[in-house]
Amino acid sequence: MNKSVIFLVAALLGGCALTDATLDVSHSPDNVQEGPLAEVASVTFVPGALEDTRQDQQRVGYKKNGFGVNTAQLTTEKPVTDIVMDAIVDAIEASGHTVGDSGVGVSGEVSYFWVDLDQSLWRAEVIGNSVDIVAGVEATLRFTDTVSGDLLYERGYKGSYSDKVQIVTNETYGLAISAAVGNLIDEIVFDEDLAEVLRAR
Repeated sequence: MNKSVIFLVAALLGGCALTDATLDVSHSPDNVQEGPLAEVASVTFVPGALEDTRQDQQRVGYKKNGFGVNTAQLTTEKPVTDIVMDAIVDAIEASGHTVGDSGVGVSGEVSYFWVDLDQSLWRAEVIGNSVDIVAGVEATLRFTDTVSGDLLYERGYKGSYSDKVQIVTNETYGLAISAAVGNLIDEIVFDEDLAEVLRAR
């Protein structure tokens, strides 16, 4: 990588590449789209526990310097399992359902929750004075009958986000992973098979 590219990368990454950051990852009920889940007659959901099964449970990403070397850690204000479950509750309520003590239980695990800069940045020249930021979230959810204990439905959901950005700040990372959470929620509310199971119940 020549000196001009290194200088440009340093400018893109801003002056905080050496400082750890705690990201504000959020999801608004206003961002929940209306999908098949909203077409099901009102169901009472019971939020349960999500287990954190990520390989790296200490952080959600790294900042990098102009050489692609990890220089600082990215963490979240709340546990990633709480972030995902809060977003699921947003989706449930925005889709016309309720949360209570008896009904359809929701539990599972979060297996991936990560935000990063595209590694191709360090193997090629920066094009268009921008870098790619990518984020992903993966969770497996189980829906059960809280009275009988029967498993009603199980599926893995994925959410992703990518964009070209001119300047990378702490907020850039937070917005990217928040968008990935939102994309995962979209998969849930548009899950026709889940909607059909709830209708049959």
